[in-house]
Amino acid sequence: MGTGKLHASRLLVLALIVLSCGSIFGGNVSVADVATSPTMGIQEAIDAVADGGGGEVFVPAGRYVLSQSVFLTGNLTLRGAGNQTILEVVTEVASALTEDGIVGQTSVKVAEPSRFRPGDPVIISGSGRKAPRSNVKAIEAGALILTDALTAACEVERGAQAIRTFSALRTRGRVANLTIRDMRIVGSLRNSYQGFSTWRDNSLISLEGANIQLINIEAVDAAGDAICVNGSGMYTIRDCRIENSRLRGIHIGNNPADVIISGNIIRQSGLYGIYLCNGCRRTNISDNSISKVGYFTTDHGDVETPFENPRDLYIINTRISGIGGLGGGGLQDRFDNISNNVIQNSRGSGISFLRWSGEVRPGKHINLTGNNIQDVDYSAIYLYAAEGINVQGNLVAGGGVGITVAKSQYCNIRNNLVQNCAIGVDVFSDEDALQSRYNIVAGNSLVECGEALRLGKRASRNRLEHNYIMGAAN
Repeated sequence: MGTGKLHASRLLVLALIVLSCGSIFGGNVSVADVATSPTMGIQEAIDAVADGGGGEVFVPAGRYVLSQSVFLTGNLTLRGAGNQTILEVVTEVASALTEDGIVGQTSVKVAEPSRFRPGDPVIISGSGRKAPRSNVKAIEAGALILTDALTAACEVERGAQAIRTFSALRTRGRVANLTIRDMRIVGSLRNSYQGFSTWRDNSLISLEGANIQLINIEAVDAAGDAICVNGSGMYTIRDCRIENSRLRGIHIGNNPADVIISGNIIRQSGLYGIYLCNGCRRTNISDNSISKVGYFTTDHGDVETPFENPRDLYIINTRISGIGGLGGGGLQDRFDNISNNVIQNSRGSGISFLRWSGEVRPGKHINLTGNNIQDVDYSAIYLYAAEGINVQGNLVAGGGVGITVAKSQYCNIRNNLVQNCAIGVDVFSDEDALQSRYNIVAGNSLVECGEALRLGKRASRNRLEHNYIMGAAN
């Protein structure tokens, strides 16, 4: 095939496809023209690689405006030319439904059908988290004709809309052996956000499978999560820059094992910088810089993520967190390591554990060492219903509670420096069945805290010894 040319007005994608065995397939491949490809030829290049059993697709420097998702396959490396390769999600559009959508129907009537075109991926909101996803097949008599039937009712009274929104990169089902590296990906949050967020549907990168690597990615303005990876595990996410996500910077879930998240810069996430969901285990999170959690920016300015119940400290600490969701999903062989991360300015917590419904002590055998956590509104480190957690050598400065030990047992809280917090270390429980007990709080330096150590209700058989209290109330 001939070598394509890059024009300012009509870009072509030039793909270099290399088979896994190292041989060259097709040489330099010129793929589809902008006018005929909703992914500016990137999908065509990936499909060609997949037909040959796998390999590498190189996306040269340029701006690639996507009007639908690029679907990735296994045995693939998708590589750009650094931040000069820009993949940009086309502007979101939305139109209110004029009639309720009924389960099973394949069309919806909207107020402004002219805003859509055939082939557009759409979400039909108005049914909560189960919002149906489809594509526009045709537009007839004020209605969007859909490729898939509605799977949930979408009610006008609940503000139902048809919204064109989608991930830039995603997989169809589970894949194996996938690497994405050296590119910048821009979402629609800042310029055209329509107020609908879900990690499945409008995360910038949404992947599922095993042996997945993301290296040197810039992910900016995600209307959902910036990076969402689910499946069996063996994930590496490193040296990425993630900024301004409506939900989470990095989201890992669905019972994965053997995960490394390191060297990333994550700034301005609506909910979490890094979120571990549903049974993550053997996870190493180290040397990340996370800041300004609980905020995001749209074309209307900065937005603070609202608290569901401003009096519920559990919700506040576990809904908005620098690193959160640790230890959930019912699996006990976690052995996670969270070390040497810098977390600053969170409206909730710095590092938090949440308790999954029906579980007794979801967080077990986790090491939290050498983290630097500053200017956190509620708890810098929030252990909730945890067991056997090692919290050692962390620096906490400024904010609410330095270290909260709630409903937890056999935790080792040693040699931490906690300074300028309302409470240095708070040990308590509000549940008879889950008392805070058998914890060791020793050798900590508690400096200029309003209250250095607090033992609340149902806190028994704990050892508090050799803590150094300076300039505090007790």
